[in-house]
Amino acid sequence: MEILILLTLFVLILFLGLIYKKLDMKKNNNEELKKDFGIEREVKQSIDSLKESYKNDQNILKDKIVSDLGKLNERLGIIDAAQKDLNELKTNVIDFKNLFNNKTEEVNYVKNFLKNSRRLTAKKILQISTHFI
Repeated sequence: MEILILLTLFVLILFLGLIYKKLDMKKNNNEELKKDFGIEREVKQSIDSLKESYKNDQNILKDKIVSDLGKLNERLGIIDAAQKDLNELKTNVIDFKNLFNNKTEEVNYVKNFLKNSRRLTAKKILQISTHFI
C-alpha cells in the first residue's frame, strides 16, 4: 500500500510538473504574442504612414502635371497663333510677288509697245521721205 501511495504521489508530482510547464509555456507564448502584436502594430503604422506619404506625393505630382499641361496648352496656343500669322504673311508675300510680276508684265508690254511704235513711226517717216524724193 505504501508503494501505491508513493506511486500516486509520484504521478501527482509528475502531473503538477507538466501543468507548471504548460502554464509557463503559455506565459511565454503570451509574451511572444504581445511582442508579435507590437510588431504587427508597428508594421501597420509604417504601412499607413507609407500610404499617406504616397498619397501626398501623388497629389503633389498631380498638381505639377496639371500645371505643366496648362503651360503646354498656353505654348501650343501661342504656336498656333504664330503659325496663323505666318500663313497670312506667306499669303501676303505671294500676293505681292504676283502683283510685282503683273506690274513687270505690264511694264514689258508698254516697253514693247513703245519700241514697236518707234519702229512703225520710223518706217512711216522713211516711206514718206522716200515718197517725196
